[in-house]
Amino acid sequence: MDDIEYQGLLNQLGDKGGKCILVLGPEFINIDSTETDFTECIQDYLSQKKFSKFTKGCYFSEDGFLYYDTPAKNTIMLGELKKFYETLPLTKSYENLARIPFSAIISLSPDDLLVKAYKKINRKNIFNRYRSGRFEDGPSETSSDEPMIYNLMGHYEDIKTLVFTFNNLFDFLYLIFQESALKNFKKHIIQAEGFLFLGFNFDKWYLKLIFYLLNKFRTGSTQEEVSRNAIFNYKIKDKEQIFDSKIQYYRASFKLNFSPENEKEFIDKLFNDCSDLGILSEVKTAIPDAQVNDVISDQYKILFLGSSPEGAITLKLWEEYNSIKNSLPDAKKKYFNVIDPPNYDTQISHLMTWVNDFRPQLLYLSMHGSDGNKLVFSGKKDDADYLELSRLCDKIKKLSNKHKNLQCIIFSCCESEEQAKSISEIVPYCIGMNEAVDPKACKFFAEGFFMQLYNDSADVEYAFEMGLEKMKDNDLTEEIKIPVLYHIGNRVKTSNREPG
Repeated sequence: MDDIEYQGLLNQLGDKGGKCILVLGPEFINIDSTETDFTECIQDYLSQKKFSKFTKGCYFSEDGFLYYDTPAKNTIMLGELKKFYETLPLTKSYENLARIPFSAIISLSPDDLLVKAYKKINRKNIFNRYRSGRFEDGPSETSSDEPMIYNLMGHYEDIKTLVFTFNNLFDFLYLIFQESALKNFKKHIIQAEGFLFLGFNFDKWYLKLIFYLLNKFRTGSTQEEVSRNAIFNYKIKDKEQIFDSKIQYYRASFKLNFSPENEKEFIDKLFNDCSDLGILSEVKTAIPDAQVNDVISDQYKILFLGSSPEGAITLKLWEEYNSIKNSLPDAKKKYFNVIDPPNYDTQISHLMTWVNDFRPQLLYLSMHGSDGNKLVFSGKKDDADYLELSRLCDKIKKLSNKHKNLQCIIFSCCESEEQAKSISEIVPYCIGMNEAVDPKACKFFAEGFFMQLYNDSADVEYAFEMGLEKMKDNDLTEEIKIPVLYHIGNRVKTSNREPG
């Protein structure tokens, strides 16, 4: 990278309000260990596991894709690739990257090495990913103090997202090219002032689609043209290959500024220069290696806040709470935490205190609704205290800005559709009630919803469907019209609604 471009990169990283995004390719996992091409590395691994006959004729090494004629064979091989990613070591280059102040990191590899590197130095980050069937959207705001790490091609724990089969690739591309996907993610791309690309073999044909997409996100943006620096594949022996027609295509189409350097040496230099400028993140109390590996399984927390003040119909709050807690299988208790004890006497002032203390992913509010889109909290003398929608929005916005892991709020309250619709502009998923609700219906909905949520905490929409299904199973067919799900301000249609 020439001196001017490099100084520009340092300036972006040193600017506290700057937006410099790191984009990591799949080749980066070999940066500290070997010069073997990544697709060859995968093939070597499978051969060592005595799958050489199994992969013969079924592995497209140029692209890195597997093809099998039966779903069972696909599942077996993708399961082996999951094991491959589980055993990848955390290396020094990842630890160095974790201290460089990027505002966001986009990974095109399903590993979690960078997340582990952040955890090892006890540095905050927001981890989002592609799930089978949908994308997590990512936070609305991100910064170098708490950057977003986005696994654009999924995570190895979910083998349905491993883009090592053509079907998985085409499912991924179909979803990502939909205009409605990744609203917040696109905003980060638009607001970026610079990009740094590391770990790519630009021969892969599908990368052209990915780069086209990242470029398309900025179409119509009022932002000035940004710098796009790509440190070229460190395994290239003949640097004249940088003038290959493929590279010329990337230069012309995406304005990538290629630099034929050894990537490991480049990272070391960038790390040292950031250190000299005093802009590296500090290493806080180091996390033991045994805990670093437990990254994705951090507990998903569910916070129940209820109120049933005197003078109104008494709500059976304990039944709803028990429906949530008792639906949690013992095998899942390592991954989910239904906060105990719940708060059955929630005052307005408790809302921010409890969310600040417990930092839940899901907040469940069970209380009465009232005219004028108000929620009925407990007063200081067991009377009713009313919270208007505008004040609720203000409180949730402050909480969401601080705790970006808050992903879903359930309003188990009569006439709470407006709350769900408005708050879903702040918190991605919200469930409300468009009429008065039957406590029995709330209980069965909670059972069905949470039983599925414990299977896949990211798929709120399917969990919602399963909540409706549980109501149907218990002869509450009319009531399934009452819960409504909103996602980013839009009501989500379901297959469970009765026609008409």
